[in-house]
Amino acid sequence: MLENLSACVLLRVSAEEEFLHTSLSSFRPLTEDLFILDMGQNRFAEKFAEEYKARVVRVHDLPHEAAMLNRMLKEAKKEWLLWMDADEFILEGQDLILKMVRDGKTKVASVRTVHFEDPISTFEEPRSYRLLQLQPDSRFRGSVDPQLEVPEGEGAIVDSEIKIAHRAYLQDEIIIQKNLLRVEHFSRHLEENPDDRHARNKLGYYLMAIREWDKALEQQNILIESDPTDSENPLFMLRASTCALSMNDSELALQYAEQAIEQEPNFSDAYFMVGTILAQHNHLDKAEAALHQALERKAKTPYYLLADESMSTWKPLNELVEISRRKNRLEDAVGYAKRSLEVYPTNYRTNLMLASLYKQLKRPEDAKKAYQEAVKINPKILQKKAVKK
Repeated sequence: MLENLSACVLLRVSAEEEFLHTSLSSFRPLTEDLFILDMGQNRFAEKFAEEYKARVVRVHDLPHEAAMLNRMLKEAKKEWLLWMDADEFILEGQDLILKMVRDGKTKVASVRTVHFEDPISTFEEPRSYRLLQLQPDSRFRGSVDPQLEVPEGEGAIVDSEIKIAHRAYLQDEIIIQKNLLRVEHFSRHLEENPDDRHARNKLGYYLMAIREWDKALEQQNILIESDPTDSENPLFMLRASTCALSMNDSELALQYAEQAIEQEPNFSDAYFMVGTILAQHNHLDKAEAALHQALERKAKTPYYLLADESMSTWKPLNELVEISRRKNRLEDAVGYAKRSLEVYPTNYRTNLMLASLYKQLKRPEDAKKAYQEAVKINPKILQKKAVKK
C-alpha cells in the first residue's frame, strides 16, 4: 500500500451503483485515500463512502469533465492520483502501479480491467488509466504525454483507448470491429432512450472513429439543436466541422468552426480548424491570423480535449510553417518548425520539413542534420526512399 497515492472513482450515472463495491475494493491494495467524484446527485454515494472510508466530492454543477477533474486535483493531497470510472475495476496490475509510483518515472499505468458498460471489452486487452503526479501547478487538460517511458515487459502501454479511437485511420481490424460494436450498442440504446445525450455523444464520437462522417454529423446536429444552452455545444460544432471537412464540404466546415468560436471565444482547436480551412483556399493572411489565435488561446481552452494536448501547439505551428513557405518567408518557416519540435521532438515529419527548408536556404549541413534526425526517429524513411528509387 502506498502512502503517497490517492485514488478516485468517477461516478457518472446512478446505473453504476451496482459496480461501486467492486471498483472501490480494487483500490484497496493500493491506497486507503479514496474519493468518489460524483458527477450527478447520487445520494447513495455516501453509503459507499462510509463503508470504504472514502470522501465524496460532488461536481454536478461544473460544465465539463476537465473542470470536474481539476476540482479533484484540489481535493487530493497525495503526490499521485489514479482515477477511473465507477463501472470499471482493476483485475490485475496493482503491482505494476505500485512499482511505477515508487519509481516515479511515468504518469500512465496499464492495468487489466472489466468495463461493464462496454459490451465488447475483454480480459485479453489491457486498458490505460491515468496516473498523474501532482505538482503545485497541476491542471488536467484531458491528455496523456506520448513521450512517457514505461517499464518494458510488464504489460504497460501508453496509448489510451480514447487516443486510439482518434486515430481510426491507423487502426487495425480488431479496433475497427470494436468501434463498430460500440456504434451498434449505442444505436440500440438510443432507440429506447432518445434523450440520453451522453449516449448520443458517444455514438457520434464512435461514428467519427469508423469514418461514417454523414451519420456522425447528423448526431452532432441533434445534440446542438436539442439543447442550445449546453456548454458543450462548441465541442459538438467542432466535431461537426471535422465531419463536414471530411465530406469535402469546406464551406459548411468553416461555418461550424466559426459558430464554435462565436459561442466560445477561447476555443483554440476551433481557430486551428478555421486556419486550416482558410489555408486550403489560399486565404493565407486570414489563415495565419487564425492559427496565431489558436496558439495564444491554447491555455484558455475550457474543454476536455480527447486528443493529445501537444497537438494544440505543434499542429498550428506546422500549418504556419507551410504558410510561411508559400509566402516565401523561409526563415520564419524555420522558426516555426523549430518551435514545433520543441513541443513534439519525435515528429519525424517536422524534421523532414525542416530539412527541406534548409535545402531551399542553401544550408546543406543543417539540412543533413535535420534529415538524419528524421531517419533516427523513423528508419522506415530509408526503406521508402529505396522503393521510390
